[in-house]
Amino acid sequence: MEVQETKILRCYDCGNETRQILVNHHISSILYDENRTNGKREKFNNSFHYLSYECSTCSGLNIIGGFENEIEFEVDNFKRLFPVGPNLRIPDHHLLAKTQPVPDEIIKIYEEIWFLRKQVPNAFANQIRKCLEMICNDNGAKGNTLNDKLKDLKNMGLLPGTNEELVKVIREVGNLGSHDSGRDLDIWDVELLDEFFKTVVDYIYVIPMKMKRLNQRLSSK
Repeated sequence: MEVQETKILRCYDCGNETRQILVNHHISSILYDENRTNGKREKFNNSFHYLSYECSTCSGLNIIGGFENEIEFEVDNFKRLFPVGPNLRIPDHHLLAKTQPVPDEIIKIYEEIWFLRKQVPNAFANQIRKCLEMICNDNGAKGNTLNDKLKDLKNMGLLPGTNEELVKVIREVGNLGSHDSGRDLDIWDVELLDEFFKTVVDYIYVIPMKMKRLNQRLSSK
């Protein structure tokens, strides 16, 4: 009987850290880099490994992978490809400096709580409120409540959307998961809350950095 390869991995579907079974290992030769020499552009391909693991708890599929020369077949160094998971970090090639624009404390808390989405929705919502308040404080937003601080971010032009729509969303987000909200949240509530949080992160930290990087590259052409 063939012995199946297994590994202890965090499942990004159910959130459990459990033994997973390798169900497929696919290798493709894809674009890795390009050089410009004497005005000519030369492209280089490299082997990219895709490893698909089936969770022994929920049967969900988790795919990790990486370029052969970077990982040297150490699975622990493979990047998470699917599901994406709690990633707030900008890829290195989009950065102007080595430091990430998203505060480390926010990244740390979010990575710790992301797996609570489907297991303890209310707890996840409370921690997301904490992360949102940290973003507000990091950007000097004024107000006595999260609702007020988010409105101040909007007034500073840091959040997208029309005034009426955004004020309504901010009011609802400001109440979600709070003790006086009078309702329990389900996984679909916190999925939308998670998307709202990541939208705030994108508009305040990620997009400005990518725009600066794009302007830098276009100016250098």
